[in-house]
Amino acid sequence: MDPMTKARELADALRSSEEVQVWERAWRELAAETRLADDLLRYQEMRLQVETCRWRGEEPSAQLMQRWQTLKNRLERESSFRRFLEAEKGMARLTAQIQQILARAISPPMPSSRSRM
Repeated sequence: MDPMTKARELADALRSSEEVQVWERAWRELAAETRLADDLLRYQEMRLQVETCRWRGEEPSAQLMQRWQTLKNRLERESSFRRFLEAEKGMARLTAQIQQILARAISPPMPSSRSRM
């Protein structure tokens, strides 16, 4: 048997082994999670750019908005990103409630009709 044939048989045997299949599956899952993490980071960076523009009273560029929306659309197909968005909405509601409580706590009390008498 020539060396090339032997090498092909060994490669085929390795590819079919359960350990290699488990490793390949784990590698693909890790790669997918890494891509997702990179995409989430880019999404947050673009979002910060958009919100910074709006805070300054400027409109974000059409190119930035298009790239951000394209990335958001792709991420929305990921269940973990949908959970992230839901959690983010919950945090926004909580932040609004905290701001209302703080505003009431800081604002001076309204004079009642009795205190004017």
